[in-house]
Amino acid sequence: MAVLAAEKLAAIADAKLTAIERSMEEEEERSHPLSRASTTEDTGRRTQAWVNETTHITDKPNAMPPEVPVTSGLKRNYDGNTTVPINLTMPMHRLPQERPKSNQYTPLSQTPKTSGEIECLEAIVATNKQLTASLARQSLPKCHPYTFGGDATLFHPWKSAFKAMLQNANISPDQEINYLQQYTKGDPQKLVDSYRKRQYREPTSLLQEAWSELEKRFRNSAVITNTLLKKLSGAAKFSEREAEKLQFVIKEEYGGGEQIASDVYRTTPHNNEVSLSQEDHKFLEIMSCTAHKSSQGNWEMPLPFHKSNVVIPNNRSQAVSHLYGLLHSFKRNAQLERDYFVFMGKILEPGHAAQENVALLCDVEQMFPSFYVNPEHRDYLRFLWFKDNDPLKEVVEYPMLVHLFGNVSSPVIATFSMRKTAKDGEEKFGAAAREFVCNDFCVDDGLTSHATDQETIELLKNTQAMLATAQLRLHKVVSNSITVMEAIPLDNRGKSVRNLDFSHNSLPTERSLGVPWDLESDSFTFHITLPEPPFTPSDHGKKGSDTPPGWDDPLPNELMHQWQSWRDALINLEIVSVPRCYHPKDFGCVVRSEIHSFSDASKDRIGVVTYLLHVSESGNVNVAFLFGQARMAPLQPTTIPRLELCSPVLSSQSVKKLLEELNLPIHEVVFYTDSKVALGYIQNDSRRFYAYVANRVQIIRSISDPTQWRYVGTTLNSVDLATKGVTAEHLKDSRWLHGPEFLREASPNPISTVETITLDLQDPEVRGQVTTYTTVVVTIPGLVAERFSRFSSFTSLR
Repeated sequence: MAVLAAEKLAAIADAKLTAIERSMEEEEERSHPLSRASTTEDTGRRTQAWVNETTHITDKPNAMPPEVPVTSGLKRNYDGNTTVPINLTMPMHRLPQERPKSNQYTPLSQTPKTSGEIECLEAIVATNKQLTASLARQSLPKCHPYTFGGDATLFHPWKSAFKAMLQNANISPDQEINYLQQYTKGDPQKLVDSYRKRQYREPTSLLQEAWSELEKRFRNSAVITNTLLKKLSGAAKFSEREAEKLQFVIKEEYGGGEQIASDVYRTTPHNNEVSLSQEDHKFLEIMSCTAHKSSQGNWEMPLPFHKSNVVIPNNRSQAVSHLYGLLHSFKRNAQLERDYFVFMGKILEPGHAAQENVALLCDVEQMFPSFYVNPEHRDYLRFLWFKDNDPLKEVVEYPMLVHLFGNVSSPVIATFSMRKTAKDGEEKFGAAAREFVCNDFCVDDGLTSHATDQETIELLKNTQAMLATAQLRLHKVVSNSITVMEAIPLDNRGKSVRNLDFSHNSLPTERSLGVPWDLESDSFTFHITLPEPPFTPSDHGKKGSDTPPGWDDPLPNELMHQWQSWRDALINLEIVSVPRCYHPKDFGCVVRSEIHSFSDASKDRIGVVTYLLHVSESGNVNVAFLFGQARMAPLQPTTIPRLELCSPVLSSQSVKKLLEELNLPIHEVVFYTDSKVALGYIQNDSRRFYAYVANRVQIIRSISDPTQWRYVGTTLNSVDLATKGVTAEHLKDSRWLHGPEFLREASPNPISTVETITLDLQDPEVRGQVTTYTTVVVTIPGLVAERFSRFSSFTSLR
């Protein structure tokens, strides 16, 4: 009750203070203008006096309200010195009469207050102080930020002023976006307007994206640097001897420019990733500003032209010629004709002219026809075809309403629209669905995995519902889990499992991005088809035995046997399989993940193989094949030490790519090589190398640390199979797919320790040390006067 009473008294005090200040403001409007200092001082003095008086009032809630002197400005029917009770101007709210009257707060001299009463009083005093500070701020002149027009050097102070203006204002994200539009102009205002048009988005995330894009464009180090340089070049002309003048102009022109662009020359981590080009940024801007949904719910986007006024030459004659050439092809291939007319019939339809155990594979139905072209760009996609898809009728023009399969921009537009749909639906359908669409889709094919069946089913339902908001349908869904397959409707399943009885039949093999995936064993396999090549030995004999065969000529007899033996052995690849999941089904919870990469080289080949090592909470260790690659050695003669250094380059680059692609926490990365020469090159810190070795060592050390490299014997190096070769029959059980046994042993093992290699100073790749001496020549002046050397003639000397 004490807390409620205190809150009520605080509300009463707030209302009384508002009424008094409103009366003061009305009086100031009627009275003669006074100085700003005296007005502010009187206001502060009166407010502080009222606060002090209110503090005493709260100690005696049943006492009569005090009388407040009425100034001349408040005079209505009273004299200037008349005093009136506060309840004449605003009624004093009292507690209900039926409540028992009790002194909740008593003077300190009578009875000490409890801790609860003290907290209530402190809260009231704090509220009054806040009111006093608010009144003091109201007496200050309004301060608004200037309008930002795109000057990158002014973005930081403008943003600080803008945020300060809205600091104590309780406004919604929509209102803040409107304020952004009001305090920007030019390109920044166009950018803000593009976000204001997206009314279907959640306002908070929309505001964050708008600020993020403004930061990216106008607080970019490169943009700030270019702006400063342009200002400097247009400021004035300076000579080489006017350094002080140049420094003065820089300080006068830019002021705090040093602080704004302090990170322009800051050292950043080595990064060779390909960034977006200016055309890429322009494309994203066009799509962001113009993408919208049609009345049917499909995304509708323009063609990304470089210019707005596009003029395309008339190519009707070429189109007619191409059509009749196609008809001529139909006469030679009846099946092609039937398939083509079926495909065109679909085009002319109305509206068209792996880390966890449970995996999921799906496809977006008719992806490109699901994205419409803006009406003003549809004439650019006209084509010629028979009316009503009847070859007996005349040829007419059809404008394409959707983005074409085969058009350069179509895959990018489709991917952009898919990800935009995912981002817009994240709040409603969950972050897992957004990550699935944004990270695990390759154009229209999606492949992901989760730990349990229930997670996979929930992810599929949310993703289907999310994509349905843009009229996109997920179908051809397959999984290695029978529970997941039974939860999928029949019309959404893949053709191979649509009518399958899971209780009596095993799961078939599907293709995942072109790779056969055995659903029953949950492993990737190989399907080998060996067409019979033509071979006529007599054709080679016509050229003579000394003539080398051409590229398209049949092989000579002495090479044909080797070719056929290698070719016939390829069928054994069908028995080779690679598990899709990185750990067995009953492995348990993974507590540690490591990457181990091996490299080796020979005079003909260089290779690398990488494994992912998992440790479970029970201490079990599993080694999974992660990546393998072999390359032919350069055709020009290269020394073995140089080739052995090329393989660590390939190893470090492959691990860097894997770390970017794997969505796993990696606790340790270890590299292995069986070349002590290459290991000495990598560990060297003092000696200099020639360019070939120095450049490759620089690449290796920019990605890895010398302490991550280990020496491993040739017999334990898995890449030895790639450099020397292995038949398909022996590949299945080789250490190339399963890794060396020492990885499964408990650490530390002899190979897990770092071995320091001493560099051979006689190595031809090591530059020799050159010692130089400095010689100083001292000239002793003779008897001739020095001034003679400064004149060209005796006459000038005189």
